[in-house]
Amino acid sequence: MATRWAENLITQGDRKSEDYTTVSEHRFDLMGKSDTGIAAEFFKLELLLIQTADDAVKCVKVLKANLVEYDTHNGLHFVNTSKYFLINNIRIAKDAASKLRLVSDQIAKSKFPSEWEIAAARNKMNAASDAMKELKKAARAYDEMNGKSKGITRIIDNMLVGKESKGGEAADTVESVVKSTLRSNFSGFSALKHQISGAEKSLSPSIVERAKYAVVDVVNKLKPDSSPQRVGEKSLSI
Repeated sequence: MATRWAENLITQGDRKSEDYTTVSEHRFDLMGKSDTGIAAEFFKLELLLIQTADDAVKCVKVLKANLVEYDTHNGLHFVNTSKYFLINNIRIAKDAASKLRLVSDQIAKSKFPSEWEIAAARNKMNAASDAMKELKKAARAYDEMNGKSKGITRIIDNMLVGKESKGGEAADTVESVVKSTLRSNFSGFSALKHQISGAEKSLSPSIVERAKYAVVDVVNKLKPDSSPQRVGEKSLSI
């Protein structure tokens, strides 16, 4: 996991090649002060990717069960069922959520966190979010095909028979089943989105760190050149 990267970091820090310049050595030491913070942010991202993936997959499973219940209650069978109509969207949503786990595995295997992991996490999160939205659109399309759109007449009819649910949605629509299931069983992607931003910011050096790097550069430029003279060059020393 992310702790593996921290161990690699310590090993890498002890392995200083003679080819390293004085400037790069100073920079490594300065950046090492924030390495623990970077590891912590990516470790939290790793865990949150897994949690979000698991929650989304569980939610989709609950949705399938709720759609079966809806179909049974309404006497729907075979190709006329809401489950059959949404099955492809359900599969896509499940696959998209599962890919969040793959990104978590990639972060765990990476020797050093980078912008690549950030981009991958954000890309898969957006894909999973879009898949969830498509579930709602597909449910609305099913309702419209079966004469259960949310028109004003439909809402009034449901209010008269006491079937109106919270938010002005008809309780006997597939769209309401999908929305209520997602609302009750999945907290969304806001926490993951926030953590992705946190991990991304941890990779960017702070203003103080950048100032330190600038000072190191200036100091090293002011130092006399101690590199060995090339063959054929005349010594200026007496």
